[in-house]
Amino acid sequence: MSTIFEPKTITSLLNLMEKYPDSLMYSSGLEHILRCREKTVSIDKSIIYIGRIEDLKKMNRTERYIEIGAATRIDTIIDKGKNIIPPILLKAMKNITPPNFKNLLTIGGIICTRNQRTGIFSVLSILDAQLEIRSKSSTKWISINNLFSGNEISLASGEIITKIKLHFMDYDISIHREIDNDFLSEGPITFSAVMGLAKENINFVKFIFSTSDTFIIRNKKIESDLKGQNIPVNDKLAATIISQFSDHLDKKHSSIKTHRKNIIINTLKWFMKESYYDY
Repeated sequence: MSTIFEPKTITSLLNLMEKYPDSLMYSSGLEHILRCREKTVSIDKSIIYIGRIEDLKKMNRTERYIEIGAATRIDTIIDKGKNIIPPILLKAMKNITPPNFKNLLTIGGIICTRNQRTGIFSVLSILDAQLEIRSKSSTKWISINNLFSGNEISLASGEIITKIKLHFMDYDISIHREIDNDFLSEGPITFSAVMGLAKENINFVKFIFSTSDTFIIRNKKIESDLKGQNIPVNDKLAATIISQFSDHLDKKHSSIKTHRKNIIINTLKWFMKESYYDY
């Protein structure tokens, strides 16, 4: 039988993590339950339940940023932060299905899921969310874009994410789309983007695709090439960008099936040529 620990402070949590390094960190346990193929969920290691640590469930706002505790549930963030958090993130959170998962999933759990990067992870990446990493001996902040190397999480033994910080960003267009397809077992493709404009010129742009069979798809060179260009993008440049992005998919994400690649390419075309008129 597993031993269950229920720390009430972050300090107590870090002490337990040091004493039981192979323990399972547990909030709702949804990811573990979904991965389990048996009718009865079996856990053969010590469990550290973090749902009683109030400091991991706080939300704080300043003039420049908002901080969200890693154990804050998605429905709480939607309710308390609906007038604070960036609309693109709010939309991604509201799109979680099935809807009842919102009162189970925590933002830290979503970030640390090893098997796939979700639409919420993509939005946080676009917004360059910062993560507070704590251990018994140190506290540091890292970009969410540095959290994973491939599918390996870059946390040392004894480290845990305690907060997510989002600096308020000025942009003119934000997009989050979940594109369903006829292959239900594959799940949606998500597209997230933010764009700043100076009149009709692109001041900056960031965009990411995520799919269920790979992690996030991003090309910073193409983002840089679009800076200073008119919106909508002219036909010649759009064709060049599409060709470059298609090559990027073939080289870096060759496991993506052809029909899903076509969805991604067509969405990018829409983004460069038509999204300006829709927002």
